[in-house]
Amino acid sequence: MDKKRVRFKFKKYYIIGVIILFLIIIGGTYAFLYYKYENSVAIKGNVIVMDADLKVELVAGNNKKDKKLVPLKDGNLSDAINGGGSNKGACIDSNGNLSCQVYKITLTNNGSRLQGLVGTIELYAKGKDSTYTNLKWRKLTNPTTVKDGSVINGMEKSTLIDNFTLDSGEKIVYYIAVYVQKIDGNQVNSDKGEFGGTVTFEATGEDTDVSGNLNDIIKTDAVLDTDIDFSEISSDTNGKGVYIRSGTESNSNPIYYYRGDVDNNNLIFADTCWKIVRTTETGGTKLIYNGVPDKIGTCDNTRSDSQIEIETKTFNSIYGSPAYVGYMYGTVYPINAKIMNSVTDTYYYGNDVIYSNGTYTLTDTISSSSWSSIYDGGLNNNHYTCMGGTTCSTVYYIYYTGSNAMYYIELTGGKTVSDALSDMLDNNTTSSTIKGNSTTSGTIDYWYYNNIEQKGYSDYLEDTIWCNNRSIYQLNGWDPDGGNTRRYLYFNSYESAYNTYIPSLSCSREVDRFTVSEENGNGDLDYPVGLLTADEIMLAGGNYETSNSSYYLCTGLSWWVGTPDVFIDYCGGGLIVHPLGKLTGNRVTIANGVRPSISLKPETEIIDGDGTVNSPYIVKTN
Repeated sequence: MDKKRVRFKFKKYYIIGVIILFLIIIGGTYAFLYYKYENSVAIKGNVIVMDADLKVELVAGNNKKDKKLVPLKDGNLSDAINGGGSNKGACIDSNGNLSCQVYKITLTNNGSRLQGLVGTIELYAKGKDSTYTNLKWRKLTNPTTVKDGSVINGMEKSTLIDNFTLDSGEKIVYYIAVYVQKIDGNQVNSDKGEFGGTVTFEATGEDTDVSGNLNDIIKTDAVLDTDIDFSEISSDTNGKGVYIRSGTESNSNPIYYYRGDVDNNNLIFADTCWKIVRTTETGGTKLIYNGVPDKIGTCDNTRSDSQIEIETKTFNSIYGSPAYVGYMYGTVYPINAKIMNSVTDTYYYGNDVIYSNGTYTLTDTISSSSWSSIYDGGLNNNHYTCMGGTTCSTVYYIYYTGSNAMYYIELTGGKTVSDALSDMLDNNTTSSTIKGNSTTSGTIDYWYYNNIEQKGYSDYLEDTIWCNNRSIYQLNGWDPDGGNTRRYLYFNSYESAYNTYIPSLSCSREVDRFTVSEENGNGDLDYPVGLLTADEIMLAGGNYETSNSSYYLCTGLSWWVGTPDVFIDYCGGGLIVHPLGKLTGNRVTIANGVRPSISLKPETEIIDGDGTVNSPYIVKTN
């Protein structure tokens, strides 16, 4: 490569550490070496054209003029750096000669983030009579441990580390051992004279980092999604890249979203890794949590590393009410069950009720003393019962029937089943377990308070909508007029999953539009953070009950989505992303991973990175 023609965002730079000269003294059958030194530190480092420090220290094998470097077998290097076979210390043999030297190389970045760094070491002969064939160096993990699988390098230029990133203020440390490789025979003529060496760090390749408005960066090369079949998972032929959601292309802020097996939607904000999911209707950028950067600034996190805690969390700690599918919920009407196949008393079942002076009266009744004759369809129009006569102060609404039991809720004070559903699903008075609050460890609000709010990052976020869509697709047994008591209560996610296959980003009910402000939603949140919806998962490449391990939201572990699924005979279910990437239902009391979602403001600026896991976009925060 003609290095002069390569364009860099940062100026090209080299970091050079010079291995001080060694001098061979010929004697006997071996080449005995000692280096001449003028300072207490044998190897010094220099930094050229970069705001960084290189410190090179000799940590073992301090050669004085009376300590001579003698050849060493490769297999004995580990013993040598540990002082094995000698009581004189590391790299000194039992005869008092040096068998190796160990160096510590510390690189500290005092300036801007550095990317694409490559470290090399080259040993070379110095002097007209110098000849070398067996001078070697090898990488260590620490001063006393040879790095497992490390290569034995000769004098030619060889790699210390390749293509790494060093964030501002970060440092990285390496250890190497230098020695003369022992051969069977006289080494006098093969290893003699002076030699030197150079440790070099340089940036290679072209600068691919970008800067500018994040929304503008995302929409580059985006295409309409009219050719995508959302009944199928994402693939190279069914969506991979950035797309414009059809129907929004003429809006003032079209929706752009990532789909499939992409690796250019990684971002660092608030010292945290995120995956970019989509833009919002207001021009912001919705993200999902993806762990924390490693020490060199990469975001290649999967499994538990992509969740806010290693421990998994339940959506709610109780499942026995439709209320518990809510991110927040209202009055809880607990479910009850009564074994009926042994009941011989006559029960009356009403199509409706009249309430007066504290008493319910069943209307349009049927009666039966045989459960087996009515449970399968016989009660579809007669869900109310007093468990005996036709009047009662507490009436029981039967929403599901099994071959041996009825499942019901209790109603008092003139409430009907419609009132009960509204009390449970149309009010947000209690936070779910997964939402929690700022003082409860392990919940979304607690994580946000400690990692975003307290660190001053909330000002960079918009108050977008987090949809907990509790609109109902099929009431079934919860419908008093012909509701099938042998089928479950399905929420709207079921329709898009199994019928239309059309993901929607609308959230029809205001009570389900979770926001901090009441200007664009319910105003019930304390902080602008929530969970992705099933529809957003479908846009990204997921599908109900179809595995997809090759899209960016599949982590190898299950994690919660903010969309309700179904209320079956006795428990509520929400949706999760399965370890294999598919969308599937899970009881709300099952523990799964938690990945919060936030949304950056429309004016968010990027100052560095190209969106890959090794070079995430860096958000400007000052």
